[in-house]
Amino acid sequence: MLAADIPECETFGSMPFDIPGFRREKEDIREGDADPVMLKFSSSATHISGKNLVSSETFTWLREHFKATLSQCKPEAEDLMLSGINHIFLHGSTYSPDRAAWPGWQFYASVNFNANNSIWEDAPSLFSYISNCQSLLRQGKSDNELLLYWPIFDTWDKYQKGTLFFEFKIHSLQEWLHPTSFYASTKKLMNKGYGVDFISDNFIADAKVVDGKIILNGTAFKALVIPPTQKMPLATLQKLIELKKAGANIIFESLPESVPGFNDYKNQEKELQNLLSANNELVKPTSDVLRTLESTQIYPETLVNTGLKFTRRNVDGEKIYYLVNHTTKTIDGFVPIQAGNKEVIILNPLTKEFGNAIVQKSANTTLVKIKIVPGESYFLKTENTASQKNGIITNQSLMQFH
Repeated sequence: MLAADIPECETFGSMPFDIPGFRREKEDIREGDADPVMLKFSSSATHISGKNLVSSETFTWLREHFKATLSQCKPEAEDLMLSGINHIFLHGSTYSPDRAAWPGWQFYASVNFNANNSIWEDAPSLFSYISNCQSLLRQGKSDNELLLYWPIFDTWDKYQKGTLFFEFKIHSLQEWLHPTSFYASTKKLMNKGYGVDFISDNFIADAKVVDGKIILNGTAFKALVIPPTQKMPLATLQKLIELKKAGANIIFESLPESVPGFNDYKNQEKELQNLLSANNELVKPTSDVLRTLESTQIYPETLVNTGLKFTRRNVDGEKIYYLVNHTTKTIDGFVPIQAGNKEVIILNPLTKEFGNAIVQKSANTTLVKIKIVPGESYFLKTENTASQKNGIITNQSLMQFH
């Protein structure tokens, strides 16, 4: 991922959504593989490396040719953007020459975004919506609180026996991702309302601590969580202890048992155990990672308790929230955000309407009055003063959010 200028992921097939009236005919549905945890491998690579763009091959085999609707495309794109993707491109827009009889040339796995498809006339509305969302989701930096260690050596140890090559494929998530404790830890944190990015051994080696926060290429994180891990390189454990001593929040759900590989592994394993024993107070594992986070005053976004999905950006100290309602019910009331004493602007990325929100302020949170019907989305932008006026945003004034 990190070798690419723009890390990339993909979606494949159709995901289920609880939006009332959402059509998902079973006779030609290909079950989707767009698991948010899988998508985060790409967005995490972008966030921790200091890059800005993360892309996705989108709408692959969403339905059979000429059967996909724009209303089916929209929530698929929203799930991508909620997972940190901000550079969506189509799969695909098939070239078809004038001489080709209708329906023209087709790509086997495409939704066929071209003039031969009836959705083409209305597609600009979807493209405008995605463009408006992405213009905001490219501003500032990702604002996830937590890093989560990816124990890749455990996966290699489990699945590489008998082979010298193992693929982390989108179509085999049930083999290498879903049954792991890493997946369970990620879902637990995300479902609680924490923003999570994944980190590898190499990036742990480059991490620094400034004012108690873990810094990676200019992006700050409040804590690093180590999910249940069996094998960890000795150098990684040494660096984690070094970060902990420097004031970083390093939270172990369990302690590693051994080191990966066969190179001098007996001596390395002995040194790892000695290191754990010598620092037993620093690396003491927690039985409740959620309680431990809150005890260190790292709080989740409780707005997830309403059923809303979200992602968050930091722009010069102010927050941009992207909120999406994929539930069966209208959410109408005050929604809490983890930003204290703020004025808030609400932006509808579909219509470009915007205005000042009604808020209730406290020191650590701001309650925002909002109504989101199933299938809708809004952006919230915090600021210190109520400087915006109600009205219609133009393409140029949309840049005020940049």
